[in-house]
Amino acid sequence: MTETPRSYSSLEPDTKYSGELKDGKKHGHGTLIFSDGTKYVGEFKDDLIHGHGTLFYEDGDVYVGGFVNDAEHGHATYTWVNGDEYIGEHKDGNRNGLGTFKYADGTVYEGEFKDGNYEGKGEYTTPNGSKYIGEYKDGKRCGKGASVWASGHKYEGEYKDDELCGQGTFTFADGSKVMGEWRNSELNGYAVRYDPAGNIIQKGIYKDNKWLHDNLN
Repeated sequence: MTETPRSYSSLEPDTKYSGELKDGKKHGHGTLIFSDGTKYVGEFKDDLIHGHGTLFYEDGDVYVGGFVNDAEHGHATYTWVNGDEYIGEHKDGNRNGLGTFKYADGTVYEGEFKDGNYEGKGEYTTPNGSKYIGEYKDGKRCGKGASVWASGHKYEGEYKDDELCGQGTFTFADGSKVMGEWRNSELNGYAVRYDPAGNIIQKGIYKDNKWLHDNLN
């Protein structure tokens, strides 16, 4: 779902260091150049990248932020050469905590991350104005959430693996709606359909979005 940042530990062994030393170790401010052309400029401690610094990757990606013991850690900005950008918390070399991921096409996710994926509560907005606000798991909508489409349609209820799944209400742009049980983004189970004025027009059992029988009594 999102670009994957590379961690410092994945880089080739360094070929050149210039900067401050202490007891023969990189310590203080310095510049480290790797064999693939990647360059780090920033702080060191006891021979490790530690503190604030910038990684300039050979392909144009850039990481600016904190490091702890050779791993990206703390608040930082990671910018991909394609224009994508992440601003937020890092831990153990990956996106962990609160952050904002801005895609080059204008799509934005703002919320919680775990091991680089959307995880927890977040808000996802597309350039055309469609929006999802709710829970995520392993990078997918999972749990309770609400979606609003540019067309005016709305859904509020439960999700699983990016699909409508569980109890939920789908409201159409004209105000009519369906309340019921969903699975794989289709009605499966008991549901009630309402017209725009709020009158019940149908209720009963659905299977794969097909009405099995009516029950208006």
